[in-house]
Amino acid sequence: INPSFLIQQLAPSTLNSGNATSRIADMWALVCITSAASITNSLVAVETPNGSPNRMRAVVATADTSLAAGEYFQLLTAIEGYRLNDLRWGSASARPIFIRFGFKGPAGTYSINVRNVAGDRCYLSSFTVTGGEADTDTVQSFSVPGDTSGTWGKTSGVGMYLSIAFAVGSTYLGTGNVWGSSNLLGVTGMSNGMGATGTFEVFDVELYTNDYETPPKWCQQMSGQVILDCFRYLFVTANTVVETNALSQTFTLPVAMRANPTISGGGAGFTVAVPHFQTIHFYQTTRAYQPLVFDARLV
Repeated sequence: INPSFLIQQLAPSTLNSGNATSRIADMWALVCITSAASITNSLVAVETPNGSPNRMRAVVATADTSLAAGEYFQLLTAIEGYRLNDLRWGSASARPIFIRFGFKGPAGTYSINVRNVAGDRCYLSSFTVTGGEADTDTVQSFSVPGDTSGTWGKTSGVGMYLSIAFAVGSTYLGTGNVWGSSNLLGVTGMSNGMGATGTFEVFDVELYTNDYETPPKWCQQMSGQVILDCFRYLFVTANTVVETNALSQTFTLPVAMRANPTISGGGAGFTVAVPHFQTIHFYQTTRAYQPLVFDARLV
């Protein structure tokens, strides 16, 4: 969902030293555990080779030159189980997938990982940016065999985590191109992408069932459909006006959310009576002019 970062309902935060997550776009998060690095992140309006208008950009402003065992830096998305049932993962009929994305960054070797929510099944693979490819647009492609073992979510929770890892400490490194019973993030020998200042960009992320002799060409999704897909997980209203002493109101969301959302905003006197997938009944005793945030995100 939101594969070309068209939708960003909430602004991202800066990743500083420590354990930080910045939701850089709807359904996408940059996750960083570091003792020293400072990383700024944003969506930038730079057209991709496919013609998409946006890219994810992360700038390592302060380096972490000595990567501790448990540190890492990755771009993460979670895919809902209902969207993955046809993969049949966890069974003898498991189907393979194909992953492709645009990448621009420093020369080095980086990783992708596919994991289940229990953290006991993962698949790693690496990709290398040569000196001649550094800081230029490249396309990275991967074929991943279907996992015939483990438990993969098939309902409204997380079905699969997909990550692009720029730096991973030794705790989370392992062998590439094979399914394993562990929770790893990167391939042994990959580069420390936080080891020097630099800029990483990711764009046009694709995941298909790999039933094609030749993977399909990129097809830009219509922004109207993308935002409806995003609303299933996050919906942020415009400034909501609530009249003084209005004892109760009902708000109908544009789509049913994947689960009962948590709700924030609304100012003083705001109380949710019964959260619901699409119709929210709430009380407000103070006039308010501020957004309401309905949150059922997976990341």
